[in-house]
Amino acid sequence: MQDDLIRQLGHSGRQNMRLIWEISGLDETKLSSEDRTLLEAMRLHPEYYDLWERLDEVTDEELQRDGTNPVLHVIIHQIVENQVAANDPPETAKMLERLRKGGLTRHEALHKIGGVVTEEIFEIMKFRRVFDEQRYLKKLGRLGRSRRRRLKRRR
Repeated sequence: MQDDLIRQLGHSGRQNMRLIWEISGLDETKLSSEDRTLLEAMRLHPEYYDLWERLDEVTDEELQRDGTNPVLHVIIHQIVENQVAANDPPETAKMLERLRKGGLTRHEALHKIGGVVTEEIFEIMKFRRVFDEQRYLKKLGRLGRSRRRRLKRRR
């Protein structure tokens, strides 16, 4: 029963993303700010453009691309962008800036932070934990330290 509900929710989310993609070709002003954030993340990935147009038709198996689920990938982008826009937690925006100053593009930095978000979501689901902001911030902090160490070694 629970698996069926999760599958239905996933399909519903994919339908919504396809509609966002379709509307973007017509009149983006009709989209909410959250939907525009998701659309921007979708646009950052031209390798998936063919997929966005038929999201409500594809199976879970067809959705995988080189070991990546494009839907989850852009949703993680959206989560990070929402954290930055809301400045909640403020450390996300600070880490984004720190990574950019360290030489990463904004997109690369979003991926690095997104990796921390993904790890946190995985742990929440696997161990049935609640979100722990302090644990998330500690992981974010480690991301910055490991990047600085690598840069020092290169010098």
